[in-house]
Amino acid sequence: MANLGITFAPVFFGFMAGATELTAWILFLIGLAVRPASVMVLFIMFVAALNNVVSAGGLSGLQGGRSHPMDFAAGTLALLILGAGRMSIDRKIGWDK
Repeated sequence: MANLGITFAPVFFGFMAGATELTAWILFLIGLAVRPASVMVLFIMFVAALNNVVSAGGLSGLQGGRSHPMDFAAGTLALLILGAGRMSIDRKIGWDK
């Protein structure tokens, strides 16, 4: 978050990122509110990718595991666009048609 200019309460923001990822994982697993959870995880992956790009000195320095947030963001973007699928709770209760 420091790369975005937010330097207060880093422990709180770290906890909230972890809690959001855990909650989103559970929602992805059961297929409930997949698109809103995807938006939250996409923001977390954006911040992680931004941190890796800045600390690596640009896009050319992204080697090894530094590009994983971008990979996860691509998968999350696919979930955001496609939704949870026909066997999800979203589809059963009529949220995703």
